Amino acid sequence: MAYDIDLLTIVSSKDNYSRFKDHVKKHNVSSITKDIFDSIGAYWDNYPERSQINLDEFKTFYYIVRGKKIKDTTATESAFTALEKSMAEPERPIVKDILAKLIQNDYATQIYDVCLKVGIGGEGDLTSIDGLMQQYKKEVGSAVDKSEVFVSPSLSYISKVVGREGLNWRLKELNISLGPLRTGDFIIVAARPETGKTTFVASEAAHMMSQLKEDEHVIWINNEESSNKVMMRVIQAYHGVTSMDLLKDPESYEELFIANGGDRFLVLDDDSGIRTVNKIATLFSEFKPGLIIFDQLDKVHGFNTEARDDLRIGRLYEWARDVAKEYCPVIAISQVDGTGEGEKWIQMNQLRGSKTDKIGEADAIITIGKSNEPGMDLQRFIHIPKNKLFGSSETLEAHRHGCFEVDIYPSIARYVSKWRTK
Repeated sequence: MAYDIDLLTIVSSKDNYSRFKDHVKKHNVSSITKDIFDSIGAYWDNYPERSQINLDEFKTFYYIVRGKKIKDTTATESAFTALEKSMAEPERPIVKDILAKLIQNDYATQIYDVCLKVGIGGEGDLTSIDGLMQQYKKEVGSAVDKSEVFVSPSLSYISKVVGREGLNWRLKELNISLGPLRTGDFIIVAARPETGKTTFVASEAAHMMSQLKEDEHVIWINNEESSNKVMMRVIQAYHGVTSMDLLKDPESYEELFIANGGDRFLVLDDDSGIRTVNKIATLFSEFKPGLIIFDQLDKVHGFNTEARDDLRIGRLYEWARDVAKEYCPVIAISQVDGTGEGEKWIQMNQLRGSKTDKIGEADAIITIGKSNEPGMDLQRFIHIPKNKLFGSSETLEAHRHGCFEVDIYPSIARYVSKWRTK
């Protein structure tokens, strides 16, 4: 009841009532609170010159208007007594909390109704909950103060971002172009099949692993290759050795990898059964991520209510970007369409699937090209067609959208820099 009294106290101000009137519904407050709240609305309509309720005047107004419609006079009197006491107390800054609670209760009820219908075999499915959650997040976002949703005309934020530590790349070329990865950064890595996408990310993630804090994890959501094979590549990349080297002394390599944080490099098991956005999200809340990798994001299940697959993929990439904002940098591996076969410098419009939405959600796009010319099997061509990252003191403006030739060593699961300081 204290929550309801707090609400009624808040809306004794006309301005606050205007903020709350669309959010108070019969399923998120008690029936008596809803009755008094509606009467407050009628009070403002009848006394437009008022900006603050006079409680004695309002009580008289209430009993005249409601009259015989009041079902429980004892409970109503108790509510007014509590309200009078609350209004006499010093004002508390709880407006935002109460409003957020009302919105939360509203959407919780809607989600419950969906679950109940599905549970008894009625119409609909649980995927519609995703849409409700998206609406909930947007509505909660609208229930904050102006100063909390708009930035001030200051460059201090950018200065803090540029000065903040991030995850540095193994390849010198990427540090020069992109700079370190920070929370909120969403990166797409795209290439044709059999180009070395997984090797590229394994090489970089193994290097970034040692840069994480002690309570942070690399979480690799694997939808492409065997999870055990991915883990072996990561360990190879970390040590810079061949698979034969690993097999000669697996215990030593494994022990050293774990001792340096390898126990916090989590590759999702093929047999886990975790494939949907909702189940994957539980992993992020349970195991604090410092870097998240999707291989491949297009194959994650979710948003199946969309009419077309390109719209579904677009929603997936929007979700992944939200994950990056909430937790840590996210790298999503994607495919390039057939136009990229044999091309060195691949453009972002050659990404397969929902091209516009993919491109729009990414902060940076890394494409990896491969030439079919003889003698170029171990050369790769990295292009940065999109780069919205802030960079660092090491980045060079001339190379923000650079084209870099690098080497790939599949036998040790690493990409090797060819950068030379001139």
